[in-house]
Amino acid sequence: MTRRVFIGNDNGAFRFRVSMPSHDALTAADQHLTIKEGMRPLTPKEVVTAWLAARSSGGPPSTVMINTAKDYGLPPFIVLKATDNTIPGEKTFYARFEPYYDRLRLYNMLGRPLTISAFIFDEVI
Repeated sequence: MTRRVFIGNDNGAFRFRVSMPSHDALTAADQHLTIKEGMRPLTPKEVVTAWLAARSSGGPPSTVMINTAKDYGLPPFIVLKATDNTIPGEKTFYARFEPYYDRLRLYNMLGRPLTISAFIFDEVI
């Protein structure tokens, strides 16, 4: 099994690396690393925000569909944040990209309305 994550001391130098599948995180070339020490911070390619109604008692989740500014070639990485700092998850709120990765559906599982922002990072593997 390949070591995909390495965090620690490597002969006196601190290393923080995450590799692509089948590449060793410590020895992989830069083009096979998704995260490495010294790299620029990731910045979102797009940020979308939507208000979602409260889920009715015992009913299906409240949802809203958002069209993204572009059609992402691969499933993008997203980070969700609610304005009231509710933590995302299957029992609170979550999001899914629709096929062709140009639409994002947000789901509210709570009995109160939420305003949710989705930070979209392009094609992180």
